[in-house]
Amino acid sequence: MRQELVEVLELRACRFEYGMLIGRPPRLDPDGTVRVDGWIWDLEQQGWPDGEIELRAIVHGRYQGRFLMTPGPGSVPPPLEARLVAADLAAQAAAALDEDAVGAGSRP
Repeated sequence: MRQELVEVLELRACRFEYGMLIGRPPRLDPDGTVRVDGWIWDLEQQGWPDGEIELRAIVHGRYQGRFLMTPGPGSVPPPLEARLVAADLAAQAAAALDEDAVGAGSRP
């Protein structure tokens, strides 16, 4: 999924982080908006916020981890459609991780 996110959003880098949420980086929400400190960031006017941007992988209300994405310097933010595809990819990753956890838990 990391490579797909890099391609869809034209990122410089992307990594997946399991576990607890530490820090408050800017976040790409499932509706394609980006939030910085709780406020909606105007991507079209301001470009990507500085630093890594998180995209949470959540399924059925269960947090599985997050993608931490790094845009290229001076890169133009992708259109809403691409951001929605990225959110869908994160949801697919979360569903796969959830299935793995359920499957592992049901093994004798």
